Amino acid sequence: MRKYKVGLALSGGSVKGLAHLGAIKAFEENGIEINVMSGVSAGSLIAALYADGNSVEQILAFFKKAKFFDMVDFNFNIFKGKGGGLTAVRPFKEKLKNMMRSRTFEDLNIPIVVSATDLIEGHTTYFSSGELIEPLIASSSVPLLFNPVKIDGKLYIDGGIMSNIAATVLRDDCEYLVGIHVNPICRQEVTTGIASVSNRVFDLVINGSSTESEKAVCDMIINTEKACKYGMFGTDKADEIFKIGYEAAMEMLVNQGWAKKLKS
Repeated sequence: MRKYKVGLALSGGSVKGLAHLGAIKAFEENGIEINVMSGVSAGSLIAALYADGNSVEQILAFFKKAKFFDMVDFNFNIFKGKGGGLTAVRPFKEKLKNMMRSRTFEDLNIPIVVSATDLIEGHTTYFSSGELIEPLIASSSVPLLFNPVKIDGKLYIDGGIMSNIAATVLRDDCEYLVGIHVNPICRQEVTTGIASVSNRVFDLVINGSSTESEKAVCDMIINTEKACKYGMFGTDKADEIFKIGYEAAMEMLVNQGWAKKLKS
């Protein structure tokens, strides 16, 4: 018998990660209990905030208030070889700490696993015990945009660099493993501007073959193709993205019959 009945693997996807909240709401409305979660990048933040006991509505409100320029400190020393990213996320880290009751993984109501990329060794590291906040920041530290995060002497960046969904780490412990992929590749108009190109390149990088192999071990995948048009930021579209996640999950749970399986 598996340790957990239902596990969720939440992908990265910057602001598109708010689709996870819509999907979780659909699970709640169908009476499906979530027993364990994994998260990559934005998915790690959603998983942790939800496992901490915050409601879907509270988490959505938190991110709707999160304006990019209020959440970062600009690093003007990057061109002197210091920092490793254009911004530091100290303001966001403080807001995250204020939002969360938990300070360690063990404090959470639901167990979670968070992935980050070891910048020196070049592999994925999974965090599931001990101090919580730093691994969350590391998992969502987009390279070049945000400074790498040092944990126990090692430097970490966005977990999505190696794989944008962390499913294998949960597979053996779950009777049913559901992957929610909010950042699928689709055709997208790109300008020659640095922001447009950078956003597109990052999407392509984090959706490589390793992401596909991780998705393959899931029993069910919820894809949110309609979220493709949204960029990395722009929380003014939070309600639209939430709705996309909700509708995609309801399609699988209700119309495809998965709700009965996950509750049986």
